[in-house]
Amino acid sequence: LPLGEAGIGEIPNESPVLNAMQSNIGEQTGLYIFPGLGVGQNATRQEKSKAMKHMAEKLAANPSGILMYHAPGLRFEFGKRLGIEFGTELLEAILVVFLLAQTRIASFAGRVSFVLMPESLPPSRPMFPTGTGMAFPLCTRPVTC
Repeated sequence: LPLGEAGIGEIPNESPVLNAMQSNIGEQTGLYIFPGLGVGQNATRQEKSKAMKHMAEKLAANPSGILMYHAPGLRFEFGKRLGIEFGTELLEAILVVFLLAQTRIASFAGRVSFVLMPESLPPSRPMFPTGTGMAFPLCTRPVTC
């Protein structure tokens, strides 16, 4: 089953879209949402609150989504990224085994629960942000990166 491709498609006639992205975003690699609030990065809480009230209108009238953008020149080195991912996963496994050895959990079910528990907690995965697979940007605020 091609589960890695489920729901992922290519933009038809992508050349004008790529040109528009490059001319508007330029060299600012990052993760973007659209439509945005349109208030700028240094907006006050009141300005953001006011803009949020109009967000439903923007969503109804415009396309919406998340855009992961890389400036031109990204080199995709699959072997290197796969090695980094393997090394990170190996270090995580060694850390979990070390921590498990420090406990007094005797039952098999308890040990399995201990090992699987961090995976079920939302903050556990960003603990080691490798950003390998699709070269996710590690910093999502391009102006401050």
